[in-house]
Amino acid sequence: MSESAFAHHGRLGAVIRLSVINALLNIVTLSLWRFWGKTRVRAYLWGQTTIWGEPLEYVGRGGELFVGFLLAMLVVFTPYMILVSVAQIMLVEQNPWGGLLFALAQFTLFFLIGIGLYRARRYLMTRTLWRGLRAGLDGSALTYALLILGHIVLMGLTLGWSGPWMAVKIERYRLNHTRFGDTVFTCDASSGPLYKRFAALWFSFIPVIASMAVLGQLTDYPNPDAMEPGEFFAKLALVYVWLFASILAFVALPYAGYTAAYWRQIAAHTRFDGIGFSFDLGAWRLLRLFVGNALITALSLGILRPVASMRTLRTACQCLSMESQPDLARLFAGTQPIPRTGEGLVAALDGIGEF
Repeated sequence: MSESAFAHHGRLGAVIRLSVINALLNIVTLSLWRFWGKTRVRAYLWGQTTIWGEPLEYVGRGGELFVGFLLAMLVVFTPYMILVSVAQIMLVEQNPWGGLLFALAQFTLFFLIGIGLYRARRYLMTRTLWRGLRAGLDGSALTYALLILGHIVLMGLTLGWSGPWMAVKIERYRLNHTRFGDTVFTCDASSGPLYKRFAALWFSFIPVIASMAVLGQLTDYPNPDAMEPGEFFAKLALVYVWLFASILAFVALPYAGYTAAYWRQIAAHTRFDGIGFSFDLGAWRLLRLFVGNALITALSLGILRPVASMRTLRTACQCLSMESQPDLARLFAGTQPIPRTGEGLVAALDGIGEF
C-alpha cells in the first residue's frame, strides 16, 4: 500500500498573504472580489497538491463564478424570496394557507441547495486537471437534490437513525458519477458497519439535552416576560455558552469518531480503474482538525478560512492512499460538456463547503 500517492506542499505564509490580499480587495470592491479571490485560492491549493508526483491544476475563472452567481440570484432566489414574502404576508393576515406556503418555500430551499451543491461539485470537477486529464461529474442534479430532500425528511421521521444509510447512499451516487478522463470511480460502500459509532453519537446528545433542561430550570429561561432585557440577554448568552460547552464535552469526540469511520468506510469501498483506496484517519486527529479550523476561521473573522482549507486538504492527502498507480496509458480525456458558468447557487448561499 503506497503512502506517497497524494501529497500537499502548500506553505502557510503564502496562504496567509493570499488571504489578507483577498480580504483587502473584498473591502475595496464591497465583496465583489470574492469570486476572483476564491479562484486564486483554489488555483494555489490545487497547484500545491500532487498525485504520484504530478500536480493538480485548477482552470476555473472568477468571471464564471460571478456570472453563475448573477444567474442564480435572478432565476432562483428572486422567485424564492417573492414566495417567502407572500407566505409571510398571508401569515400576518392569519390566512390558513400561509403556513402551508411557507413550509413549501422551505422544502423548495432545501431542494435548491441540493441542486446547487451538485452543480458546484460538477463545476469544480470540470475545472480540475491532472496530467492533462479533466475530471468530471455525470448524473443528475435533480436526482441528487431529491436524495438530499429525502435525507432531511427521513432524518425527522426516524429521529436521525436513517442518517448513516442516506449519507452513504448520497455519497455512492456522487462517487459513482465522478470520473477522471473516461475512467469512472466506483463505490459500493454500505452503512451497516457505521451504526455502532452512530449509536454512540446519537446517545451522546442525551446528556446535552438533560443539561440544557437543568439550566432552563435554574435560570427561568426561556421566559423573557419575567426578566429585564439585560438579564434576558445575559441568560441567553449563558445558554449558548453552556450549549457549546456541553456539545464539546459530550458530542465532539463521538462525532469525530463517527465521521472518521464514515470516510474510512467510503474510501475502503471506492475504486478507480480497479485500484482500491484506504483512509487512515482517527477520531482524535479529526477532532484536532475540526477545532483548529474553527478557531482559525472564527478568530480571524473568516479572513484565514483558506488556511483552514489548506489544513483540511493536507490532512486528506496524508491519510489517503492507493494500492498502486493506475495505468496512465489507459486513461483518456473525457468528453462530458463543460459548464460555462460557476457555482452560482452555492455562491448565493455564501459558499457552502470548504473550498
